[in-house]
Amino acid sequence: AELGNIDVPGCWQTQGYDNYHYVGAKHIIPIDLPYVPADNPCGTYVTEFDFDAQAAVPVTELVFEGVDSCFYVWVNGRFVGYSEVSHAISMFDISAYLKDGKNRLAVLNLKWSTGTYFEIQDKWRMTGIFRDVYLLRRPENRLEDFYVHQQIAEDYSSAHLKTDLTLIGSGELTARLYAPDGALLAEQKLLAETGSSVEFDIAAPALWSAESPALYTLTLELSGESIAQKIGVRKISWKDGI
Repeated sequence: AELGNIDVPGCWQTQGYDNYHYVGAKHIIPIDLPYVPADNPCGTYVTEFDFDAQAAVPVTELVFEGVDSCFYVWVNGRFVGYSEVSHAISMFDISAYLKDGKNRLAVLNLKWSTGTYFEIQDKWRMTGIFRDVYLLRRPENRLEDFYVHQQIAEDYSSAHLKTDLTLIGSGELTARLYAPDGALLAEQKLLAETGSSVEFDIAAPALWSAESPALYTLTLELSGESIAQKIGVRKISWKDGI
């Protein structure tokens, strides 16, 4: 293929670059842990974007939803970071690298990485930035992570939801729980910080199953930012070999 633009999201192989590779239950590269072949195909991505700072959302995270197999990131010629978590999100706080006006993003994407040794599976090896890339603007006090724990009564008559919160900074957090039909079930406000938790009780919960996939919605609001999480009330167990 001639040198030129490449679509993002997209894989090299479907756009005329590199070669298709398929292998099942064995390594696709010579085993020399933790090294990979020196002949390692790579792709260079360069793009420019406009940016204007906003006081309400001073934190800007650069989000890659999927890059195979690994990649290095530069913003305006300054090294930002590295990731090799192909099929999960990689996020970089690039607030300190941005300037008002035009900015340049550069990515070096490699085909083989140490992560390749974990991919002994039945799959085509497809390389590239194959999912969306975007800037996520966030407030200074923000929710960094949360985890929803479920406790369901033995007779399934009730459920208890406890959500552990990890924050950067602190602030007033509003949590709301909605039923599968969209009705508001409960609301809770608290001054939150890392280590705080939000708890809700559900009477006669609508249970999740493959045949009837009922989903509750938990929303967490902090500093004007709202995050929604779908929750299926279910319990998976092993009994008598079943």
